Amino acid sequence: MAAPRRPRKTPARQPGRPSARTAQDVRGQLIAAARDLFLKYGYRAVSSRQVAAAAGANPAMIHYYFGNKHGLYKAMLEQAIGPGVARLNAMLEAPPEEASVARMLDTYMHILEANPWIPGLLLREVLMPDGAFRDQFIRDFGSRFAPRVAELVRHETLSGHLRKDLDPAIKKSHPGGTLQELMTVYTIVNCVLTNLPDLQEVQILIGGQEADTLAGHVDLRRPLRKNDSLIAGPSQ
Repeated sequence: MAAPRRPRKTPARQPGRPSARTAQDVRGQLIAAARDLFLKYGYRAVSSRQVAAAAGANPAMIHYYFGNKHGLYKAMLEQAIGPGVARLNAMLEAPPEEASVARMLDTYMHILEANPWIPGLLLREVLMPDGAFRDQFIRDFGSRFAPRVAELVRHETLSGHLRKDLDPAIKKSHPGGTLQELMTVYTIVNCVLTNLPDLQEVQILIGGQEADTLAGHVDLRRPLRKNDSLIAGPSQ
């Protein structure tokens, strides 16, 4: 009688490169955990070990996929806003007659609508004077887009396509929220006063009329001055 065959043992997986499926899952879990923790506590207050623990992963996986915590932060932003930024960049690279401020703002609003957590993160890590990613954001985004946006605004103004007030439809289309409204209002105010240095204040009108507010949070009943806390100078 032949001896029964022993069941073949499945060789244990050796340490090293994860499988493709596992890699996708772990990488995504790390990015999701980083987004939640950075938004709640701030970049500097969160360690790589805390991110890994929240994702149920080994801390070494952060080094494997992203290099370090800084790389994880960049990957998180690129995953969220990369497609929108690519569309915005393609539009701004087009000749001025093919672009428009309306299309630019529509793209910007869609980015915020799809990622409502972005304003809070940018306020903490970019717009605050000691923000951890202030200089990098200016270098990677501000320095690339600001000259093209200014050129587009000048072209639209000379062409008579820009009105002196805001279309009343903006009150319905605006996503709402304190941070979103703050960024919308001061994007307009700072852009106008930076490009027209002889002016000191901007009075925002909606449909040709004075308005109390855009979405219930920022007082528009008085002229607004440039908010220097939301503008960063060039890195030294």
